[in-house]
Amino acid sequence: MIKTIFFDIGGVLLNIHPYRTLRYLCEKTGLDKSVIESLLVGEIHHAYERGELTDSEFYKQVKACFPHSNHLTEADFFHAWLQLLGEPTDTMDLALSLIDKYSVWLTSNTNPYHIQNGLQGVFDKFTGCIYSYEIGVRKPYLTFFKTALKISDAKAESTLFIDDNIDNIKGAQVFGLNTILYENDAQMKKDLTRLLSPGD
Repeated sequence: MIKTIFFDIGGVLLNIHPYRTLRYLCEKTGLDKSVIESLLVGEIHHAYERGELTDSEFYKQVKACFPHSNHLTEADFFHAWLQLLGEPTDTMDLALSLIDKYSVWLTSNTNPYHIQNGLQGVFDKFTGCIYSYEIGVRKPYLTFFKTALKISDAKAESTLFIDDNIDNIKGAQVFGLNTILYENDAQMKKDLTRLLSPGD
């Protein structure tokens, strides 16, 4: 019997568009896309998502790693950063429809700038949220799932974890959570219907 559902955000509830961020930064810096991309998905980014860097520190550390001097301002950097966020998927509506019957939480590897400046108020109807930058650990580390269950007062065997990243799914499975690997909205609806039977 499923009582609690954990939804990932990027790629599940929201479409994301990293190419828009990369394109803008390439235009502003004159750097190759591969150079910028490596910095935005590497350890600096992971530290930011663990809450170890402020917004300004994240910008400064990324810029300091660029191979040559440039005039990228902090305002331009975060303008590009917000370009990553896209429109809600159909699964967003599906998730919202479950709130009256289940405890529905957000569990995301994310950062304060996106949540506070790009997504403020978007997720107010959800039961709660567990963000990596607030708890100091990212998926798929087991501490993330242990902390998520503690915060949501949920049991692994009655919790469903939904994510589009297979490593995150595997981490949740090790911890004993039920899982669905998100591939598209139609598949998501089909798998949820199968797991959340009327008997729940």
